[in-house]
Amino acid sequence: VVVAWDKISALHELAQKHTLDLNQIGYVGNDIPDLVAMEQVGMAVCVADTEPELLPFCHFQTEREGGKGACREVINFVLAAKGLDLVKIYRDDIGNAKAR
Repeated sequence: VVVAWDKISALHELAQKHTLDLNQIGYVGNDIPDLVAMEQVGMAVCVADTEPELLPFCHFQTEREGGKGACREVINFVLAAKGLDLVKIYRDDIGNAKAR
């Protein structure tokens, strides 16, 4: 949902396509057009350089700015919350691929 102005419609399409409820979706935003979508998802994330008006609507704010590692920070946050280690996932996957 990177270039859509109608972010709500795009969000609903994405949820329907993957049979998800909106509360199962995380959304990373940084500007006012993201506000309505951020209000409807389960995890609203603001990047470090987000517009200040969005901060009251964020469940989590990254330390990194958009385009400078913020998405990786969000991925690590979600995986850690689930008790998963990205390095272990990659190593296991590589090991399984070699065994095939």
